[in-house]
Amino acid sequence: MENRVLTLEAEASQVGDCVESLKALTITHDSLVGNVNDMKEDVTKMVKTFRGEIQDLQGKVNLLVKAANNPNGGVFEMSKAKIPEPKAFGGARDAREIEDCTDVSGQ
Repeated sequence: MENRVLTLEAEASQVGDCVESLKALTITHDSLVGNVNDMKEDVTKMVKTFRGEIQDLQGKVNLLVKAANNPNGGVFEMSKAKIPEPKAFGGARDAREIEDCTDVSGQ
């Protein structure tokens, strides 16, 4: 009988150790679940952001495709600007007259 009591006490001690290990595993599990939930929220926010940016880019691509397919829109013909040739100076060759002409101060 004494042998059986010692065996039961040893098994009870092992059960107590298992209970303590189970408590530590439960705490670790709860912590990991909290971390996973935080990461899930972060990923959900990032996915929403990416979806919004993708929709914005998709709208811009659609606009570019429409512009590229429109044969009349946005086409500019470039031509050389016509600059008139300077006329020969036909006036008097007086220095004072040239100074009056080039004076920008208005005095």
